[in-house]
Amino acid sequence: MRPKVSVIIAVYNSSATLAKCLDSVRSQSLRDIEIICVNDCSKDASLNILEEFSKTDSRIVIINNKINLGCGATKDVGILYSSGEYFIFLDDDDYLDNDYLEKCYLKAKKTKAKIVRGYMDYCFKDNSVVNPTANLQSLLSPFSLNCSSFINLIGFFYDADYFKDNKLSLKYRVYDDMYLMLKLYAMDIKLVFIHNSFYHYCPREHSLSDFISSDVNNVQNMIDFIDGCIKDSTKFSAKRYKKYMKLFLYVLKLIVYSDKVKKYVHYQEFIDKLDVLLVDNSDLFFGFKEYDRLINDIRTKKVFMDNEPENKTLLTRARNFVKFKILRPIHNNLLPRQYRGIYYKSLD
Repeated sequence: MRPKVSVIIAVYNSSATLAKCLDSVRSQSLRDIEIICVNDCSKDASLNILEEFSKTDSRIVIINNKINLGCGATKDVGILYSSGEYFIFLDDDDYLDNDYLEKCYLKAKKTKAKIVRGYMDYCFKDNSVVNPTANLQSLLSPFSLNCSSFINLIGFFYDADYFKDNKLSLKYRVYDDMYLMLKLYAMDIKLVFIHNSFYHYCPREHSLSDFISSDVNNVQNMIDFIDGCIKDSTKFSAKRYKKYMKLFLYVLKLIVYSDKVKKYVHYQEFIDKLDVLLVDNSDLFFGFKEYDRLINDIRTKKVFMDNEPENKTLLTRARNFVKFKILRPIHNNLLPRQYRGIYYKSLD
């Protein structure tokens, strides 16, 4: 019989956090679940931990990638093996409240929503926690935010049939959440939130989205992601194409101007390849002012400057995201209740 929920965990070198992650899933109040753990060629004891847990819980399914695929493609492998009515991605260093899956499942059934999510808080190594009940300053202060802080799908609870029927995927080694969010935005997917249950997000010091690295392969990974987004734009109707491209160009600008990406050793090479890619596809961007500005900034070397206002604070970025309706509830969901509705206004 089909399980109610598939929990998909992409596992890579997470021996320090994996047991806590798995315990939070095994102790869920919703028992009719399967736990799909895809080991992406971990070099530590992660596989041993998975095997030990699977001995005492038959719901755990272990899949071993033959080669390292990266986070996005590894999640896609999990989707392929999943059989639940719904599924959720759980990062291998995060954990859930015990009633998270049950509340999401009941909400999805009641509203017939394609995507549901609960609250998310941030749990740091020093044991500090930032959540929507905190005051605004404590929410802002711990973060050096980049674009992925705004466009991420952590804790989202998906209708599996809808996801698979529309051939949605994450597939890329970098910005996999953004890739999926762009498509969902163009498809006008409604997000429904539940309250009083948390997805506990534990930021990594070094993650797949951290480009402060000397690995030249990251240049091609980033270009592949951008090229894939451009190719996908042609699959939408004219109305959805315009929506998609507006958000894509804004995301692209956030990536290019990101302080984190600018520190990347091969940033110059990335910009050079991006310049060629954008010019080769210039016909698809006809009429989009953001494209013209970005090309101009690349050619005049303004992308290398440290004066991009959108990258400075949570609130200034939020005001720019107001035009993208699908993102509003995500942002509001992260804020104290008293600030919702005025989220995109100055709170000085």
